[in-house]
Amino acid sequence: MATRIMIINDDQDILDLYEAILNEEGYDVITSKLAFEHPAAVEMRRPNLVMLDLKFGTQLEGWKMMQKLRLYRPTAELPIIICTAAVREAREQEDHLRSEGIGIVYKPFAIDHLLLAVRQTLAVAEAIQAAQAAQAGASRRDQGVPVPANSPKGTESK
Repeated sequence: MATRIMIINDDQDILDLYEAILNEEGYDVITSKLAFEHPAAVEMRRPNLVMLDLKFGTQLEGWKMMQKLRLYRPTAELPIIICTAAVREAREQEDHLRSEGIGIVYKPFAIDHLLLAVRQTLAVAEAIQAAQAAQAGASRRDQGVPVPANSPKGTESK
């Protein structure tokens, strides 16, 4: 199954551009011109990554959406990349965003830079998930809980 990327941006031309670039790379792309009121709407679409703009018109709707995604338990760990021309606003929050593991791509951007950000963000998310799975398996073993035989190597119960 292809990696699913959800793009949230209020500019249809930008959505079309991202979709064309990412589809060509083999990603399954979902687009939306609206920032969702509730992160459950994002959760339902099961993206592996969300890319969103900070500003929708003159409002920082993307910033609000990002905060909602982080505060909603099912989407709290969802990888996010901010793609924005709101450079001043993003730079003011850049240290915080990066500390939260949120990537930033400033518009205009080189296509290779965008694709690198996507690959890196997905690779980091995959590594974190693998580490969490390994830790959960080790924790179950330590508690005497049998680990299924089809678990990743090194996590089988003895």
